[in-house]
Amino acid sequence: MNLQNIEDGNSQTGEGETSAHAVATLEDEPLTAEEIQLWLVSKVAELVAVDPDEIDIAEPFARFGLDSIAAAGLAGDLEDWLNRRLPPTLVWDYPTIELLAQHLAGDSD
Repeated sequence: MNLQNIEDGNSQTGEGETSAHAVATLEDEPLTAEEIQLWLVSKVAELVAVDPDEIDIAEPFARFGLDSIAAAGLAGDLEDWLNRRLPPTLVWDYPTIELLAQHLAGDSD
């Protein structure tokens, strides 16, 4: 998977780890649940102004204080990132980062 940093165009942080702000180029193989989780953790942390390390992927989105407008916005941002249509209720249908990432990667059900 080809990863590209949003802020500076680098594919990795200085320590050789993929940045939480990385996005995948979708011409490659489908995204994994882990890659989607990484994006979601980064985005939720940004929305609620906390460090990504404080985001628990098993906690419901509502626990982070996301209201319906923020949840719909998150679904819209995810739709743009994945370049595919998603329902605005997606965050409520799959209420944790873990469940949502598994669903979007095709690892659920």
